[in-house]
Amino acid sequence: MLASIWLENQGIPSLALCTEAFTGALTALRKIHGRPDKDWARIPHPFGSLDDAGVRERAEFFVSELYRTLLVDG
Repeated sequence: MLASIWLENQGIPSLALCTEAFTGALTALRKIHGRPDKDWARIPHPFGSLDDAGVRERAEFFVSELYRTLLVDG
């Protein structure tokens, strides 16, 4: 999230990615760094224990979120 906020502050569109388990932490970071509106792509938790098919599924979801955030909504 911090890298995404930094990039956005430099005028570079970006999207942070994290699992749903870290929603509270990212919400706090947004507020602390003055970007309460900054969105991020949430993927189901856990991520580290996924097999190749699970990682591919999450990656495809993230790409669709990235497209939506940067090209459609942005």
